Amino acid sequence: MDALTLSLDELKAYTGQYKMKTGGGFIVKLKVFDGQLKIKAQNETQFSRLVPTKKITFINVESGMKPLVFRKDDTGKVRGLRVAKRFKFDKIE
Repeated sequence: MDALTLSLDELKAYTGQYKMKTGGGFIVKLKVFDGQLKIKAQNETQFSRLVPTKKITFINVESGMKPLVFRKDDTGKVRGLRVAKRFKFDKIE
């Protein structure tokens, strides 16, 4: 795996809460800690580190989660993400 280095401002663009489009409103939270983007699902107690492999693609090396691919609008603002090519989330905060 080749990690990509993103600036703190680039990482902060991905922070917030994301709600799954299906599945009863499952929510994941993304935050930046110590210069790293981290994710926590509503049923988890700790954040896991996400490593960028492309500008909009990250992997969770701690859980082995399939790639997270972020969705941006025409202005470059992050609007959502997709996990494992099938679970879609909209950014809500």
